Amino acid sequence: NYFLNYDEKTNRHYIGTKKEGFNGLFICEGEWKDFINRDEYKRKKAADKVSYFWDELIQRACKAALGGNLVANVNIFQGPSAIHEMAKEPRFVRRELSKKMIESIKNFPESDCGFVRSLNFMPSYYKGKSYVFLQLKVDGIKDYENVYRPKRQAILKIACGIIKNKFDDLQTVIGIAMDAPKYAIGNSEDFILIDCSTWTDDRRKNYENANKKLKLFESTNLKTEIKNSTEFPSDR
Repeated sequence: NYFLNYDEKTNRHYIGTKKEGFNGLFICEGEWKDFINRDEYKRKKAADKVSYFWDELIQRACKAALGGNLVANVNIFQGPSAIHEMAKEPRFVRRELSKKMIESIKNFPESDCGFVRSLNFMPSYYKGKSYVFLQLKVDGIKDYENVYRPKRQAILKIACGIIKNKFDDLQTVIGIAMDAPKYAIGNSEDFILIDCSTWTDDRRKNYENANKKLKLFESTNLKTEIKNSTEFPSDR
């Protein structure tokens, strides 16, 4: 009922009717079966398949947290966290976020260099929130957990801070980091959340100074994409 009723003026779905004089709603038996047999619903379910990549990231993070193995800058079970924010995203937005991450993984540069990185900036459905996706290829790692991962987390944090410096309207930046799957035999993910609601000149300068050597998001090859996504994809 919610999906079948759409107000083009407010760009929102609604339940029931907007006519006055009604105080109840009755959903007849069989209406759900009729709904899931509609072409619009079938297109939606087909389009949703790619979005489960986002769900898997959340699920793995929660499993790691329950096992005491999650590396994050906050406790995901106590207050705001990267995982909490990721779980808020609507299904159709998860599609686009997943598509971009999968595309980035496939297009990770093929190089013999010992250190290669890839960064993506992805907007959220919610105003003032965004994501940074970092992939790294580093050869010759000797101490993965105690040396390499802290450095990867530090790079991710700097990348999130630089994005805030570039976009003043951001209030929250979530960082996701992993080893480039194209080269990694196994993998791990790091998640961070940066509250940017208070952004002082000192914080801005600290991130600028930290980025002088890394030069994150300063490449001349940066590309911008604008995409539109809807809950029910058109058949056109």
